Amino acid sequence: MRVSLFGLAAIALIGLVGCGGDDDSDSAPKADLTAWKETASRTLAGEAERYGAYVDAGDAWSSAAKAKCKSGDTACEKKLPEFTSWNTAAKAWGEYVDEEFGELEDSAPNSEAEELAKEAHDALHERATKAVDIVVGGKAAEFERLESRAREAGGALMKYACPSGRNCPGF
Repeated sequence: MRVSLFGLAAIALIGLVGCGGDDDSDSAPKADLTAWKETASRTLAGEAERYGAYVDAGDAWSSAAKAKCKSGDTACEKKLPEFTSWNTAAKAWGEYVDEEFGELEDSAPNSEAEELAKEAHDALHERATKAVDIVVGGKAAEFERLESRAREAGGALMKYACPSGRNCPGF
């Protein structure tokens, strides 16, 4: 179960990079909006990097748990040093989302940008703060719901930030 959840996580990470769309609805001054979009793209790249670290740490924990604990022995699994590393990566990921996406939301140059940043902030924060407990609990349906929401919200923000999908800052 855990391995398939991490596989889904890797696919979700790839989904954040997909771009497309147009810029015709922007109402902010072009320079402010352009700078904000570059920051949004870099923020998404930073989130993807921390998400990748979380996935890598989770894979290490999953491997250690399989090697050192009986299947389903969560008490044993949670005592492993790899579990601590995984939790640390998840905490860093969640803090990054809160800080950076909060700033992105606060600095949005127009209502559309603010709405997209808020939804990405909310979806990515929920995923980051609940991910470890969901994976440990083997809750595949909840995991997929969070992944789907994060993929959709992150993808929408990315399409707005870098509509061409090429040379996106941070990626």
